[in-house]
Amino acid sequence: MLPFNRTIVISPVVSKGKGNRMSDSKSNNPTFIVQIKGTANHTWQGVVKWVEEGRQSTFRSALELMQLIDSAAGDNDERADW
Repeated sequence: MLPFNRTIVISPVVSKGKGNRMSDSKSNNPTFIVQIKGTANHTWQGVVKWVEEGRQSTFRSALELMQLIDSAAGDNDERADW
C-alpha cells in the first residue's frame, strides 16, 4: 500500500439561532487543518487542528473527524475530545 498523506483546510459555515440562516461573518467560523495520515479500513485516520483555539486532536475515522468538527463549530458546551 502506498503512503497516503494529505492536508485539507476546512472552514464550515456556522448557522445562527434556531433557523437555517447562515452567518455572514467569517470571524465567527472556526477553521480546521486536517492532515490525513492513513486510510485503513476504508476510512481516514489523522490529525485535525483547530486554528483559532490552538488545539489539535487525532481521529480514527471520518465519522470521528466530523464529530470533532461538529462539536467545535456548534453552540454546545461539550467539546468532544479536544
